[in-house]
Amino acid sequence: MSTPEVMSPDQARVFATKIAFDRLAERDRSTLELQQALEKRRVPAEVIAVVLAQLQQQGLLDDERFACAWVDQRQRGKGLARSALARELKVKGISDITIAVALDSIDTDAERTKAHELVRKRMRSVSRLEPSVQKRRLTAFLMRKGYPAHVSFDVVSQELNSDVNSDQHGFGNEIAEAP
Repeated sequence: MSTPEVMSPDQARVFATKIAFDRLAERDRSTLELQQALEKRRVPAEVIAVVLAQLQQQGLLDDERFACAWVDQRQRGKGLARSALARELKVKGISDITIAVALDSIDTDAERTKAHELVRKRMRSVSRLEPSVQKRRLTAFLMRKGYPAHVSFDVVSQELNSDVNSDQHGFGNEIAEAP
């Protein structure tokens, strides 16, 4: 098969459309992601512009829909917070306005609940460490997920305190003495 540079414009358009459909069949994509995929396959810029415009017109390529789906999936699945999600969307070529719209769908309480959930899961892996090391590692973990420092410190402190309190009340690994 010949390369897109030597194809007729119609052949190049069909070639580019097939690539775009294949990518969109896997998952929703941003305009930039599809553009980069087509550029990588050496599709001429004018053909890329036509194909992307057609996909947008047909409703198959929509950066706002992509951003909202991305935020929902990454926030639920990976527990990422607003700042991490915004960074990821920026890399995918999403505009600041569209990012703001997508991030508005995140409930602040749900975000904090997810942070608590993440810390509880991670606490098992740091349980044998000194309390100061636990706090540092858990806080850093949340901050890498995009949670602000004040939220990370607060959530980690609450979870470590609740873990200490449950141990003191006989809910931990200690065996209560018989009277």
